[in-house]
Amino acid sequence: MVRARRGYALVSLGEGPSGWDLGERVADVETLSVLPEARGRGVGTRLMDAVEAELSRLGIGAVRVLVIAANEEAVHFYERRGIVPISRVLLGRVGDR
Repeated sequence: MVRARRGYALVSLGEGPSGWDLGERVADVETLSVLPEARGRGVGTRLMDAVEAELSRLGIGAVRVLVIAANEEAVHFYERRGIVPISRVLLGRVGDR
C-alpha cells in the first residue's frame, strides 16, 4: 500500500496471464483513492508514480486496473499514463430484455 496525505493506493501481485508476454507476475491496482477536495492536484499522479517505482524495483513490468466504464475521470487518468483497455466486461440483469 502506498499512502499520501490525501489518498492511497492498494496494489496486489498476481500471476501474469498466459498467452501474453507480460512476465510471470503482474500488479493489480485494487484501489486508488483520492479525497474529493484533493482531486486535480496531482495526488493520484504521485501515488501512481510511487506504485510504478516500487513495481519497477520489484522487476514487475505490467499493471492491470479495473475501472467502471462510467468513471470517465479515472479512465482518462489511467489512459494518460499509457494504461489502456484490452477487454470489455458486460453486465446485465437476468430477464431485462
